[in-house]
Amino acid sequence: MLQMSELQRAAEVERRLIERVHAVLCFVRGVTNDDIKHGPVVLDKEHGEGEEDWEREKNATPMLDIPFIARYRQEYWRNEMNEEDLWSVLDHDATWSAILKRRAQLEELFRAVGDDEALTMVGRARSDDELTDMQAFYDLKYIAQAAEREAEAAKGLKRPVRVSRYKTCLDAKLGEMAEAFCIPAGDLAGNYMRWLSSDRPDNPVDETADNRRPVDPDEDPVEMAIKLVPHAELHGFRDAGAVLAGVKYVAAKQVAFDPKLRREVRMRWFKDNGCLTVRHTQKGEESGEVYHLDMLTWREKRHQKVSSEEFLEMVKAKEDGLIDFSIRLDERDHQELLGNLRDCYLLHPRGGGGVSDQAREWDRLRHEVLEEALEKHLYPMLEHGLVAMRIKEAKVFVGRRIKEAMEAMIRVAPYTWRPPQADARPRKARAIMGVHLAAPTEMVVIDEWGEVRDFLSIMVDVRENHRQEMKESDKVKISDFLQKNEPDVIALGGGQLKCRTLKAQLEDVVGRCQTKEYLERKIEVVLVDKNAAYKYAHSQRALSEFPRYPPTRLMAVSIARRLQDPLRELAGLCVDRSEDALSLRLHHLQDKLDRSERTKYIHRAFIDVVRDVGVDINLAADKPQVNQHTVQFVSGLGPRKAQELLQIMRTKGCAYFREQLLEDESVRGLMRRTVWTNAAAFFKMTKNTSMWNDQMSVGTRIDDDDNVVMGGGGPPGEGGGARQGGDCRH
Repeated sequence: MLQMSELQRAAEVERRLIERVHAVLCFVRGVTNDDIKHGPVVLDKEHGEGEEDWEREKNATPMLDIPFIARYRQEYWRNEMNEEDLWSVLDHDATWSAILKRRAQLEELFRAVGDDEALTMVGRARSDDELTDMQAFYDLKYIAQAAEREAEAAKGLKRPVRVSRYKTCLDAKLGEMAEAFCIPAGDLAGNYMRWLSSDRPDNPVDETADNRRPVDPDEDPVEMAIKLVPHAELHGFRDAGAVLAGVKYVAAKQVAFDPKLRREVRMRWFKDNGCLTVRHTQKGEESGEVYHLDMLTWREKRHQKVSSEEFLEMVKAKEDGLIDFSIRLDERDHQELLGNLRDCYLLHPRGGGGVSDQAREWDRLRHEVLEEALEKHLYPMLEHGLVAMRIKEAKVFVGRRIKEAMEAMIRVAPYTWRPPQADARPRKARAIMGVHLAAPTEMVVIDEWGEVRDFLSIMVDVRENHRQEMKESDKVKISDFLQKNEPDVIALGGGQLKCRTLKAQLEDVVGRCQTKEYLERKIEVVLVDKNAAYKYAHSQRALSEFPRYPPTRLMAVSIARRLQDPLRELAGLCVDRSEDALSLRLHHLQDKLDRSERTKYIHRAFIDVVRDVGVDINLAADKPQVNQHTVQFVSGLGPRKAQELLQIMRTKGCAYFREQLLEDESVRGLMRRTVWTNAAAFFKMTKNTSMWNDQMSVGTRIDDDDNVVMGGGGPPGEGGGARQGGDCRH
């Protein structure tokens, strides 16, 4: 076998990656493809509910969610892609759909004015930047139609009438003078692109064949401007100098707004060679802030050398008024670009002894047009687009860091303890005692389902001295509380010095109880983060569950539940439209993302973890106050369907296996086949519920972790379901 070159290997990797992305998109969109296994079916939204709908859907193409693809279609994306790439494909697909929608709207605008050339350019647009170029071109060239469209959009609203300087110049007939000595902006772009695509790009631009050249009027610029003054004076142009300034403005605007030229300058110059310069402001000099000081050393620094986090911090500093920044080409690149355009735009770009003074004056005016087009129009617009692109990329970067931080908090297995026997398996905690240091200190014991069994309020004198002894009376009260409830572990909220002192005191009490044989073994005292507990204590969810508990006791409840199952407890922060999850400090730049963006990445963290561990659907229906919050993150469901499904199960009773859910007509009407396909494999069917009846159906059995492992597999047509035994969040 011949060894592949580096270029061939790159092409092969690209081909395989495109195949993977194509397969994922087919799954997501429900597009038929003979090369991939779609599985069951998708619902036609026009169908009604009931058994007939399920029959109608049998021959349809499925639409699969990202969690299902990540779990059960790995052969179509693994190796070339990772799990985060699947979400990126979904995001890019949404972006492309928005581009198609915007492109269709622009096509309608250009079709209405009969501009076939622009219509073709819109049809070839593949990015938001290109569509923005075409929108700006339409607003400039068809300014009357754009004004009518804006007036129609503002119909019924009282707004001031805006008259642009460009329209004023056109009304003063300054555009006619610009047309007399300048070639159209489209011809300038054509000249430049022909030179770039020529076989000899090192040749001077003006020697390229088929170039369009301007024509010098018979009079010099000042004389021509004087003739326009009588009419232009009605529009505010009082002398020849004002007229020439207006003419240059019109010509420069047309050059800067030509979509072909903008694309070439953006892609060949600005995108890669744009240089960032940061300047101090008066507020920044007087402020005591220091996070922006390192940015002041950025002088003509290539923007690509600034990381996404640094760029977003720079934008934040500008919004705070501490700095100002600009992105331009450096002087060498600017002069090179200006020289190339000058050769394409001027009549005599090389000058020479045979050129008349009048011709030199016209070329000087054309040169000033190009400088104004670049400096005052094109560069600022390209800077705005580049900054928007970098901010978008930075937000994606920060969003992924938010997702990683959230996932690190919830991808933690429920607490287990190991018996002293060497061959003993870890056991789940049947009782956990949560402790919150306050005045008074609250101690709460929860059972294996997360429900409160007992509590104790006690005034414990704790100082910032880890050697401090607890009062004997307090030791007795806590010992009696431990003897009564026999918790498997003690969860103490916080990490400050006083909490560490209390931890040492509790460990001493535990040792004392073990010595007196109040406890069968020495239990562990674990420090637990209490940020989520504070949010739970002040939430509507806590008020409805424990209306008479003080906030400090509610925090103890949440601390115990956090150790028992972090995923379950933190999922409660996402109930309904609660913003508790958004207030968690997951990244120092998270405030630069709006609420919907932060919510998206936080929810994706929960979705990914639920995808790996599944959800005990019976327990969620039986103990909804504690266990229902993770169901909304099951693939294909969401908050509304999750609540309706649990309500049906609370009415009908628990399910012994997955297929039993479909025996209920209400479930079939709620979930349909497409939802069932995506969700069913992630339901864990256990007997860990008070609704369970041991008279199970024939053919089912229970494993050591109370999981039903037979009697209903994964999605229809598949063998097996979600991870059944234990928890994979370690």
